[in-house]
Order: sequence, then structure tokens, then C-alpha cells
Amino acid sequence: MIYTTHFIMHNDHLYVRFRVVHSSSEDSGYPSSELNEHSPSTRGWQSDKFCQFPQELGFQLSRGASQLSQVQILSHQSKIATKVEIFLGSGKDYHTATFKRLGYLSLDSNERSSYQARELKTVYIDQTGEFIKLLIHKNYVNKQNMFSQVGIVALNLLGSEEDFSPGKISGSGMSSSSHHANQNSNQNRPVFNNPLNDLSVDMNLDPPTAEKLRLLSDAKVN
Repeated sequence: MIYTTHFIMHNDHLYVRFRVVHSSSEDSGYPSSELNEHSPSTRGWQSDKFCQFPQELGFQLSRGASQLSQVQILSHQSKIATKVEIFLGSGKDYHTATFKRLGYLSLDSNERSSYQARELKTVYIDQTGEFIKLLIHKNYVNKQNMFSQVGIVALNLLGSEEDFSPGKISGSGMSSSSHHANQNSNQNRPVFNNPLNDLSVDMNLDPPTAEKLRLLSDAKVN
């Protein structure tokens, strides 16, 4: 469930680069730095065992203030948060930035897939900012998550890295759709969206192959 449902389309739909700048905890085998890249070998981030909730992950956009159109979150298949809140921030530093709450998304317990499929949640926004903050709430209880952890396998940001005025959060609206990473779905996708920009492509193909396919697809469109 999402708090706001305003939906705005964009013509720009490019990757927005980022890096992790804060995590409230992490499992030593699954550090937050894993979220800086996504590929088939990505292990992703997991919270510490028996951690306190909510957990916080912070990201800085590499090119400064950027216009975002989508946030994609790939959840762990069994270490699943019940809810993830999304904030967009602006300022000189993550820890002193001013954040605006965009809303929250709920994740499926994944019991129906016997904890085999990973849910990919896509949030559509029209926002400008410099930082992303995720507040990750308590986990679903299941036999495969013995230490009450939560995990995010990958994060993807789409939009434009063109220069925007820093120090201001602009835009409004947030809506979402979801599907499992081993399924195909076009539900609620903007008509301009190149399906090869989807995070599930990066998680199934090595980076050079994924990039070549995107270049070929763009050439056909243009």
C-alpha cells in the first residue's frame, strides 16, 4: 500500500548513479556496499542479526541534485521487511540533509512461493533531490529467517542526472507496482519505459551484456 497515488510520466529514463553513505547495521557477509553495484553475483545488503527496527539505509546521488522518475527495490526472498518508507533529501551532507517523506511500500510475505522468488517493487515518482533514505521496518517471521533479519538485494534509480538547483526538493507524487524477479510483468509501466532498464535485467545478465542490449534497444527506438 502506498500513501500517495499521484502518477507523472517522464521522457527521460536513464540510470542515476549513487553510493551508500549510511547503514544502521549490516551482516558482515552482506555489507551495505553491495548495493553500490548490481549484477548476477550481487549478494545485497542484510541487517545484523536480531537488529533493532526500523533499519536505515542512506544513499547519495553521485552527480548531485537529480530528477528521479523511478526507484526500484529488489527484496531478499526470505529476509523480507513488512514495510519500507522512502524519503528524498537535499543538503550538503546526508546526516544534515532535509528529508521529505514520499510514502511507503509494503512487501509480500512470499509464503506462496515458498521463499524462492524475489519481489521487485517499482515506485514511480517525480522528484528532485540529492539523497535517498530508506527506513526498513520489521521482518516477516518465517522458518528460513531464524535471526529476524531484513535484506535488500539491489536498488536501482532511474531519471536524469542533468544539473538541477541544489538545496531544494521539488515535485510530488508516488505510486508503485511490483512483480517477482523470475516473472515478466508490464503492469502499471509507463509507455516510454524501455523494459531493458528494469533491475531484473541486471540481476540476470553480466553488466557488459546488459549494456549492449540496452544500446541496441535505444538505437531501434531512435
